[in-house]
Amino acid sequence: ILVSIEDQKDLSELKASTNSPEDIELIFEPEIGGASGQAIFIIKSLSEKSGEHIVTFEAPCGKKQVTVNVR
Repeated sequence: ILVSIEDQKDLSELKASTNSPEDIELIFEPEIGGASGQAIFIIKSLSEKSGEHIVTFEAPCGKKQVTVNVR
């Protein structure tokens, strides 16, 4: 998933978390995003548990939740 923050070049304070860390892994890939103010996160299923999982991206300017469906 591509995460963009307007008017912010440094994403060092951007945090990502999930409500089920035993089932979902979040991998930050700084080399892939490349553009200022953008970051790539790979979301990977760790278990065979299907259903909806919540991923939260949080920065000083606010937070956003994304629903991930695992089939």
